Amino acid sequence: MTSKPRFGGKELAILVVLAALVPVTYLLADSGAEEDELQESARSTEAAEARAAADRSLKRTESAFARGATRLKLYSTTTSDMCMKGNEGDVKTEKSEHRMECHRTKHFYYGANGVISDVLKSIDDGAAAVGDRNTGDEKSPGSLVYALMYYQESGKNKDGSNLVYPELTVAGERVEWDDKVKKTLVERTPVPECHDNDWYCERTNGVAQAPLEEIRAAHDFVIKWSASTTYFTLDWDH
Repeated sequence: MTSKPRFGGKELAILVVLAALVPVTYLLADSGAEEDELQESARSTEAAEARAAADRSLKRTESAFARGATRLKLYSTTTSDMCMKGNEGDVKTEKSEHRMECHRTKHFYYGANGVISDVLKSIDDGAAAVGDRNTGDEKSPGSLVYALMYYQESGKNKDGSNLVYPELTVAGERVEWDDKVKKTLVERTPVPECHDNDWYCERTNGVAQAPLEEIRAAHDFVIKWSASTTYFTLDWDH
């Protein structure tokens, strides 16, 4: 008669732990393989070519803006570029459109002299050169006409209440300027740190950032706007 193997409490505990580790091991292996795949895609020749094309496009947009905005002097450009994994979605969050997306962003910092109305007109001339003039009337906070009215009225309605703050855009991106009515100054946009394990990450002039103090010492206003684009994506497998 063959005797059945007997397990004590210690042996059973070890078996339970080993059984529990099996699916975890598979999950870690799958996760590691996916990380390698996404990093390889983010650093592929195809992604690099798309990245270079995106950079050229952003530079062309800024060059067009500069040709129109003749009162503005470009002082500094910072660049950030990152590839990020999409959200797989669960009961609380919506699934991202793409499995991975790579985004490139440039922040442009300018100095300008003169009265605010001339600076705003120059910004809008730059927007027009890009093909994005800020049209509308005095009731539209996104128009040049409204922005000029806002400063003519020192940011106040006739009853003393505050007017809605104006918003000018270039290529769909909001422009910021030093505001002497609200007494607010343009601030630097931080450039994200890069790490060795990033799929792809690039930062240019991120440490030095923009010389805002230097610009203000030489000009009446600091102006900033940002341009960004999604240049490379990976679709979900299912």
